[in-house]
Amino acid sequence: MTHTRTILAVLLATVAIACTQNGGHIGRLFGSWVLESATCDGSEMTMPEDTETFWSFQSDLLRVQLADKHHTAENYFGNFTELPDGLLRLDFEHTDDNNPDGGGQYAAPQWMGFPATGIFTLRIVSCDSKRMELIWQNKEGQLFVYKFSKTW
Repeated sequence: MTHTRTILAVLLATVAIACTQNGGHIGRLFGSWVLESATCDGSEMTMPEDTETFWSFQSDLLRVQLADKHHTAENYFGNFTELPDGLLRLDFEHTDDNNPDGGGQYAAPQWMGFPATGIFTLRIVSCDSKRMELIWQNKEGQLFVYKFSKTW
């Protein structure tokens, strides 16, 4: 009976610690967000036809996914850092042997107005457990507003 209790305690402890990062905080951005709307200088942006854009945050990794109605998806990866004063820094400057700087799976989401490569600082206008709004101004002075809803 003691052996069964020990095994049960170990299994329970393993499950409990597997659910969070160190210290128990997984961050307010954690999870998947679907892009509801995007504007550039107040005009609605045209997204690729019959697709949805998802941003998924975990640890310091960002996956941007462009998925079509047949559930075929293109995935792009970068890093993110939530900075003080409501800023969000995105880093799309990674490389590997198969993907040049700003290319392949490390490219920024160009359909959202970003250049293929770079480090971009966005302002978090609002973020709660259901909705998030981000703004970004490019080098040419265009103002982009992105509105997301949480999927999980």
